[in-house]
Amino acid sequence: MDLRGWIAEVSSLGELAYLTGASSYLEMGALTDIARKEKPSRALLFDEIVGYPKGYRVLTNALGSLNRFSLAVNLPLHLTKTELLKLWSEKIHQDTRIDPIPVKESPLFENIHEGKAVNLEEFPAPHWHREDGGRYIGTAAAVVTRNLEGTMINVGCYRVAIVDRNHLAVYISPGKHGRLHIEEHFAAGKPCPVAISFGHHPVVFLAATAYFQHRREMEEYAWAGGLLGEPLSMVFTKIHNLPVPAHGEIVIEGTFLPDKTVKEGPFGEWTGYYAHSIREVPLLEVEMVYHRDYPIVLGHPPGKARGATDIFRILTQAAQIKEAIKAAGIPGIKEVWCLEPGGGRFFIAVSIEQMYPGHARQVGLMAAQCGPGAYMNKYVVVVDEDIDVTDLEDVLWAICTRSDPARSIEILRRCRSGPLDVAIPLEEKGFNTRAIIDCCRPYEERHRFPRVVETAPELIEQVKTRWRKELGLSE
Repeated sequence: MDLRGWIAEVSSLGELAYLTGASSYLEMGALTDIARKEKPSRALLFDEIVGYPKGYRVLTNALGSLNRFSLAVNLPLHLTKTELLKLWSEKIHQDTRIDPIPVKESPLFENIHEGKAVNLEEFPAPHWHREDGGRYIGTAAAVVTRNLEGTMINVGCYRVAIVDRNHLAVYISPGKHGRLHIEEHFAAGKPCPVAISFGHHPVVFLAATAYFQHRREMEEYAWAGGLLGEPLSMVFTKIHNLPVPAHGEIVIEGTFLPDKTVKEGPFGEWTGYYAHSIREVPLLEVEMVYHRDYPIVLGHPPGKARGATDIFRILTQAAQIKEAIKAAGIPGIKEVWCLEPGGGRFFIAVSIEQMYPGHARQVGLMAAQCGPGAYMNKYVVVVDEDIDVTDLEDVLWAICTRSDPARSIEILRRCRSGPLDVAIPLEEKGFNTRAIIDCCRPYEERHRFPRVVETAPELIEQVKTRWRKELGLSE
């Protein structure tokens, strides 16, 4: 259950490219951007990185294909988007949690550096894009904090830049659990202990990016174990007793200092923009470093959303939104998808079987304001069940043909946004408006609404079978 074993499986699928001699300054970022846009899209394993020892590696584009996502969450391979979404939604619905188990031995302990022996500069930290404000070792990191009362562990994915040999800069958006933990400690006049894993099985990364209502002490780790069907093995850091993956590659521990800050940013974000410039963040002083021999950094530099760039975020968001709508007691939900250009947040599509007047509006409002859907959402489109919500063209066709702007769009104001929304003026950051677009056939006219011009699915399959060779279709 470690990153190395997962990489070996990816390689056996023919979905891994091994690259040597790349520069950590812009070149690795450029190669990752290229890989994301290619079809099929392969994961990249960088070695012999310029200026770093051989064997100190970086893996990028890890979850950039449906197969690699399936492999990470223990689902069958070679599924279509629709098939994967169905199975992933079912798995989310089962809501299985398996609590992690503590162990004493870990390959992390192959190398331990403390105090003056700490040197973060030994690890590859790419300068991903030209306008980035520094070298970001943490783009798929798992940042582990504990609340002031000591009753809850949070594992979140926040960006992490190297400042010098023993200091890091971590940016966490307002309202995120990690930031709340820091603020709790600072309000009490105390430093905030933290541990950060920079290389781990991708399921840990997925858990760190997902939305949770914490019902147990180690919610994210228990969720990850449930996905894999077995508990994660954890070790506790030696200074602050924080739980980290036992099969991790690199872990640091230290404290956020309440009386010291450092400049951080700018950084190219998942929105595809530099949403803000330089800002002050609490300085993280690193007290101890643990790492395996020849460690691997897991990297996920954001960029302009397109294709499968954030398929993991899209699948997880879609499944969690679907469960939240159903949990509210609303029937008739067929599928939910977070359309790719929206990066998993801005653009949500929901298909329904209309069952009563106002059903479509109710679904749209719930999708826009439920826990996993509320943050930074802008557009919710509700369509009939004959529309494939995973197909952007099909959704746009429904918008164009089944909606009327004056009657079909509801605008919600002062909804929850965040600092990365570049369309919001600086003085209004934190709030946005959002549109609920009802693209269903009007309920009262649904039986007399014009019929769609289409070929029956059964006939499509018959024709494909007969003319497969002539059309050049795969088996």
